[in-house]
Amino acid sequence: KLNDAQAKLDQSEQGLNTYLNLNEIIGKDAFRSYVLALIEQMLITQTNHELNSLCQGRYQIIQDQKKHASEFKIRDHFLDHQTRKISTLSGGETFLVSLAMAIALAELTRGEARLDSLFIDEGFGTLDETTIEQVYDLLQEIQISGKSIGIISHVKNLTTRIPVNIQLNKNIKGLSEINICLN
Repeated sequence: KLNDAQAKLDQSEQGLNTYLNLNEIIGKDAFRSYVLALIEQMLITQTNHELNSLCQGRYQIIQDQKKHASEFKIRDHFLDHQTRKISTLSGGETFLVSLAMAIALAELTRGEARLDSLFIDEGFGTLDETTIEQVYDLLQEIQISGKSIGIISHVKNLTTRIPVNIQLNKNIKGLSEINICLN
């Protein structure tokens, strides 16, 4: 067993030396930038996968490479594949892109762990009725896949559709009261 342990240690040291040599050759900043760029691309790819489901293929995040940095833009496939800055998105569009990115980030960072719960805090007030319907349908699909979904919202059209609501209200003494409402 001692020989097996020594062989594993030698193998680990050899792997570490390879990475240390690579770091010296490439340089710390360049290597870190390279790894971060790979992670960034994985996040964009996963976000686009989620956006495709959420928005019926309408939006796609693209990366515009600049000299020292990258800029994210959105491509709208329903409007002649126009590309525009993320900052031009409406409140509802921003909500959808943020939701897709949050789901993508959770998917990428979960590793071996299972992600069983997703909580969404507001943003629904910026959505029109059609988009609320689309988001609600998507969240139901996520729930059917076995995940718990928690929504924090004041939008009545949404909260009345959710089977169980936990309402937090301030009483006349200024204290909070919790009420469970079944729809």
